[in-house]
Amino acid sequence: MQNFGGMGGKFDTSSDVLPRLVSEMEACSPKLWERGELAITSEGARLSYTLRNEGHPDRATLTPELRKLIDALYVAMRREGALWTAARIRWWIEGGTIRFDTHFTHADAPAPKKGWWGR
Repeated sequence: MQNFGGMGGKFDTSSDVLPRLVSEMEACSPKLWERGELAITSEGARLSYTLRNEGHPDRATLTPELRKLIDALYVAMRREGALWTAARIRWWIEGGTIRFDTHFTHADAPAPKKGWWGR
């Protein structure tokens, strides 16, 4: 089991999705990475994402589980009234603990009634 040190955020207590997402991000990263960043963009009908480490040339592997957790995070936050157009989730290892922080760019317009997320 991984140790987590979340860096605040409205959704740390309302959902277990974010710690699972961060754990999967770390698992998808090359073993030499000690940090990484997931960038997610919501284009209304779909999500686009990249997982990278600017200081490292190796590429991460985006697993079906990572994609599922990204979708779950978007849906959970949307249901809680937090519609966003972009997200950045950074992780790093500090003292044997996976730490992370988040930044969300929120949409100005209300959420569409229908989309890929279902309801």
